[in-house]
Amino acid sequence: VKPVDLLLRCATLLREVPGQDLNISKVISHEDYNKNVSINCDIGLLQVTGEFKLGTSALDKIKLPDQDQDYAAPGSVATVTGWGVNADYKLPEKLQTVDVPVLDRATCISDYKSSISDYMFCAGYDEGKRDHCYADSGGPLKFNNTLIGIVSWALGCAEPHHPGVYTRLVFTKHL
Repeated sequence: VKPVDLLLRCATLLREVPGQDLNISKVISHEDYNKNVSINCDIGLLQVTGEFKLGTSALDKIKLPDQDQDYAAPGSVATVTGWGVNADYKLPEKLQTVDVPVLDRATCISDYKSSISDYMFCAGYDEGKRDHCYADSGGPLKFNNTLIGIVSWALGCAEPHHPGVYTRLVFTKHL
């Protein structure tokens, strides 16, 4: 992806209402990410030109976890946020949030077999119904105002036995 093809819009909760628009000067992918091989190390950074205007109702800081520390134990309820499609497969007008429980590693591996690496974890409901969906990728999963995961992938949207898969934030030393 070329930086000139991207624009970061933030500080708005409504799709059609302008917020802060910042140009991207650099896209930094994880050195071990290769979407043609697997979705492992599904994390990257965007370097922006300009500065964020923090403190608005729609934009504030979030804590990053300490290196190699999981902040949400299985069963903890975390919040995922995104602009992805809703149950009708339509893009929402308003930024969406949903609360999902963090799942234990054994359940995650059981649901997805060998597709789950040490850099991934699952959150969602066994029966499906609520989860992230298409176009939510890259969005935050937070617990107690700490970013604990990044939306990566799932099989379908809110499907039974296919919870959302998130990138673990074990890469904070690179930030």
